[in-house]
Amino acid sequence: MVESCQRHNHLDAVVERVRAIPGVQEAGYSSTLPLSHPSVAQVHIREHRVANAADAPSLDRYLVSVHYLDVMRIRVVRGPGLTALDGRTAEPVALVSESAARSQFHGEDPIGRHIRLGRDEDRPWAVIVGVVGDVHQYALDQKPDAAIYMPFSQVDPAQGSSSLVVRSTVPPERIESAVRAAPIATDPVQPIFHLQPMATYISLSAAQRTFTLILIAVFGGLALALAAGGVYGVVSYVVEQRTREVGLRLALGATPIGVTWMIVRQVLSIAISGAIAGALVSTAFTRTLSTLLFGVSRLDSETIVEVVLILMAAALTASIVPVARAARVDPAIALQSE
Repeated sequence: MVESCQRHNHLDAVVERVRAIPGVQEAGYSSTLPLSHPSVAQVHIREHRVANAADAPSLDRYLVSVHYLDVMRIRVVRGPGLTALDGRTAEPVALVSESAARSQFHGEDPIGRHIRLGRDEDRPWAVIVGVVGDVHQYALDQKPDAAIYMPFSQVDPAQGSSSLVVRSTVPPERIESAVRAAPIATDPVQPIFHLQPMATYISLSAAQRTFTLILIAVFGGLALALAAGGVYGVVSYVVEQRTREVGLRLALGATPIGVTWMIVRQVLSIAISGAIAGALVSTAFTRTLSTLLFGVSRLDSETIVEVVLILMAAALTASIVPVARAARVDPAIALQSE
């Protein structure tokens, strides 16, 4: 108990030093971080007891400081959340995630219910004082698991590391040295490791998927370039074959602009029909990519529109260049060409 109290006091002192660093907006700490090493604990609910203790549900457990939720932008959905009054001598309190509220309380309001970590029956019951938003603990593409948050000061954590979290108004590299110095100034023998932006945790979690998507993007770009080149070549060849027609129309009094627009309009009507058909077919195959996407719809309209515009531009360029060239040729020469 004494060691736990000392650890808590040390972390509070570190946070105070970090909060005094210019550019730091807020700081806190937790027993673990999202997308890092999980901490799971059995949870007993006094109002929903199980016959066998081994059947008690296991939830992701976070022991956090008062400002941890603010730093991580985890919203409090209902209830007051954690406050500075929730100290070691206060009544034990807890927060549950939205997933935990749905899965463990079966439609009931969890606020006011009582929970306890582990099988130690001497541990006091903690009253639930709020519900917070879900967090992706294991991977961005996995459904968030049920979680419980408790004040670090009210739970005696097992031996292990604690994670300091800092939100700043400046780039992380500008305050890195100052943040690293804060724990050393408080306790020079405390080891410090994994000092990195939260974006790094996200990148490492999505590394395999990112590599796969990069390969798909590279081959997709090559396919798009080949498609655009193919469209240009075919349309250019077809228009070249109409050189005699262009000469005849010019000889009969048509203007170069009128002839050019007529052929371009015909080419664009075919290109638009092909683009629409291609977009419809592509949407059917995007289901195979849905497992690789997070935060982006598989029917991303912006991407589809960009691809269609590229192919339309290729068709338009392919039709304008040879028609404009043919329109500048003397009609008599154009009529003689094969």
